[in-house]
Amino acid sequence: MNKEQAFYAAVGMFAISWGDMEYGLDLLAHLIRRLSPAQQSQKVPQQLCRKIDFIKERIDSLADVNECANLLDQIKTLAETRHDLIHGAAIIRRFDRNKPAKVTFNRLFSRRRRPDRTMITEEIIGIAERVGRLGDRVWDMVNVAASQQPPQSN
Repeated sequence: MNKEQAFYAAVGMFAISWGDMEYGLDLLAHLIRRLSPAQQSQKVPQQLCRKIDFIKERIDSLADVNECANLLDQIKTLAETRHDLIHGAAIIRRFDRNKPAKVTFNRLFSRRRRPDRTMITEEIIGIAERVGRLGDRVWDMVNVAASQQPPQSN
């Protein structure tokens, strides 16, 4: 695999890790909502930061509230990285033979202008691995919330 292929494989690894983690957040939000009959009529937000806030407001039913809140805060801080990798335009690509592969991302049409962000393949792999570990913890929370669900009535 050449440097360019490795770079795009790292972005793919990140996207798959993120998708798995966010699917867990979706399921967690729905399970937590079901734990309170008064909240079952509320819709679970689709936007990531609103979804995280929705979960944080209701995590008192889970075992370790502080650990859950910390996990959700870590995910929220990675949202900007996700936007850069998934929605950003790769405006500069460098795949030189004797240097690390490097790509600079920019959100060209964003209302909130941010500086360009340059990332190398190894950095993206590290972030993808971190997201994978966070996703594992989200799925642990899903299992706790699922174990607390009331029995289904027929």
